[in-house]
Amino acid sequence: MLRRVPFGLLAALLLMLGGPARAAEPACGVAAAADWQPGEAWAWSEICQGRAADFAQHYGGGTDPARAAGWPAERTVSAGFLAAILQRPPWRDALTPKGVRLSGVRLDGPLDLTNAAIRVELRLEGSLVAQPLVLAGAHGASRMSFDDSRFAATLDLGRLELAGGLTLRRAMVQDLTLSGARIGDDSDLSDLVAGGTVALDAAHIAGTLAMPRQRVGTLVDLHGATIDRDLAMDHGDLAAARLDDAHVGGYLRLVGSRVKGTLAMERLKIGSDLVMDTNAELADVRLVAADIGGDLSMGAAHFSGPLNLEDIRVGSDLNMNNGATFASASLANARIGGYLRLYKARVAGELNLARVHVGADLLMNHQASFAAIGLAGAEIGGNLVLDQATVGGTLSADDLHVKGDLLMRDGAVFARVDLPGADIGGDLVTSGALFQGAVDMAGIRIGRDLLLGQRTRFSRPVLLAFARVGTNLDLTDGEFGSLDLTGATIGAEIRLASRDRPTDKMRVPNWQPQSRLSLRNVTASALQDLPEAWPQQLDLEGFTYTRLGGYRGGEGSDIVKRAAGDFVDWLAKDPDYSPLPYTQLAGVLKQAGDVEKAKRILYAGRARQWQEARGLTKFWLSLHWAFTGFGYYPEVSGLWAILLVLLGAWLFGRDRTSEIRFYSRAERLVYSLDMLLPIVQLRQHHYQFDLIGWPKFYLYFHKMMGYVLISFLVAALAGATS
Repeated sequence: MLRRVPFGLLAALLLMLGGPARAAEPACGVAAAADWQPGEAWAWSEICQGRAADFAQHYGGGTDPARAAGWPAERTVSAGFLAAILQRPPWRDALTPKGVRLSGVRLDGPLDLTNAAIRVELRLEGSLVAQPLVLAGAHGASRMSFDDSRFAATLDLGRLELAGGLTLRRAMVQDLTLSGARIGDDSDLSDLVAGGTVALDAAHIAGTLAMPRQRVGTLVDLHGATIDRDLAMDHGDLAAARLDDAHVGGYLRLVGSRVKGTLAMERLKIGSDLVMDTNAELADVRLVAADIGGDLSMGAAHFSGPLNLEDIRVGSDLNMNNGATFASASLANARIGGYLRLYKARVAGELNLARVHVGADLLMNHQASFAAIGLAGAEIGGNLVLDQATVGGTLSADDLHVKGDLLMRDGAVFARVDLPGADIGGDLVTSGALFQGAVDMAGIRIGRDLLLGQRTRFSRPVLLAFARVGTNLDLTDGEFGSLDLTGATIGAEIRLASRDRPTDKMRVPNWQPQSRLSLRNVTASALQDLPEAWPQQLDLEGFTYTRLGGYRGGEGSDIVKRAAGDFVDWLAKDPDYSPLPYTQLAGVLKQAGDVEKAKRILYAGRARQWQEARGLTKFWLSLHWAFTGFGYYPEVSGLWAILLVLLGAWLFGRDRTSEIRFYSRAERLVYSLDMLLPIVQLRQHHYQFDLIGWPKFYLYFHKMMGYVLISFLVAALAGATS
């Protein structure tokens, strides 16, 4: 054996001789074991000098472990050899800081280094390991690498403790166990292929864990694992994955991945984004009570099974948009800090958003399609947008709270809508939408406008009983069946006629045959309409308003000038008579200064009551009509008085009483008037004689008619008949 030469002296000698300035490496000071195979002895000679033992380069035969059967025999290394150099002196003590680096070997026999203290870096790359390799509980090593190796049996790294990182890039394993492992730096398992399970449950990775493009036949188990930085699982093909109770300090990516079974991520905590978008194919996904610090993105992904996001917390936006498809999805009790985007999404089953909290807008527009939507008790911090959406079943949103606008426009189609008790802070707009089924918005509260017109089509009844609308209710250019506004309060105007520009023709609602509009006990500030704007049937009982004509300039300024007959025809659309609609309209007309038209409206109301009355009521109303025009034309009593005075004067002149016989025509008229007036006596002498002929019997009728006329006249003047 050559004697050792000091490195400095050798370098100086080479320089003096003009040779190359390459330093020679020292020879190994520890000899190989006598029973080691030639390949093992050669490997030790390389390792102990700090070099990698690359068997493929030294012995030939190729680099693919799948073809290890064709490798030269020298490339076979026993498990005992590897255990010896890692664990037993003197070889263990002769290892350099570069550790053990083996490449392209065929490891023969099982290797069990459970709880072993490994002091150096270990690399076993591009190799074939036919039997179990156990490093469970091993500790002390700086790094380990098994890149490009093939493990025909179990690779057990459970409870492994590394100061540095771990790599298994392009490795093939049957089962990989890293349960409870503690890895001090980044770990890279990219392109790993596992026929069974990859277990990292309760593991702790101090850096990033890279697992892209993995193919795992049974399960990837990260239950309870902690990843201090990012976890990348992009473009994987997994049978199932479990990340329940895992903690990821950065982002978790599953972009383009396929998980054929359950992807369980309940109570998962992520510091940044969770990305499962861009053609990811997932089945049963469970994110119950997960906590996502940033965005949760599922855009353009496909979920063939149920998606359970109940009780999830998302710090920023939740994206389920851009053509993403879902079998069903539940976000009950979810808390979304930013936007919830579902535009262009397809949900074949129910979308459950009950009691969801969204900090910004909930966007379900742009040809989004849903079988059914549950929004009961949801709270939306911005707008709820359903423009161009299709909901084949029920949109159920009892007690929904939307701080901004609820927009259901531009060709949106709904089978049935239930919004009872909803609270909309801004506008509710349905322009251009189709509602195929019933719409229930009983008790809804709307901060600004409720716009149900503008080419909206309602095929079935719309219930808005006890609704509260802050400003306007606009039905212009809508198509309606029945509309029930019983008990509703409209802050500004009910608009049944409008136009976009002063030069446009006024547009009105299109009512289906037999349509009915109930305005029972509705309160509004103004009423804007045209005579043709109303359906055939109305319920106007208790409908109150303060003015006719809209607040927008140029609209409805001539409503008060409308003929009284038009108003009477409008009131007649209510098949059940009540005096209240007539007195309400008359009061508004009086306030507008048209007292005569108001009187005609009130008269028409009494005339209708008389027409519908029966028995004594009809007789009594007939008297009111005959003597005072239902109390609205008391001058009729004067005509009766004149007629009776003239008739009495003529009849009394035919009495044989000498006093009357010699009265002049004027005196007979005064006598007839005096007898007609009750209580008042115009001349005392008229009461000092009696008639003796048949006119005496008429006198009784004459006096009685005086009492009748004065009674009806006083009642009319006092407004008692009103």
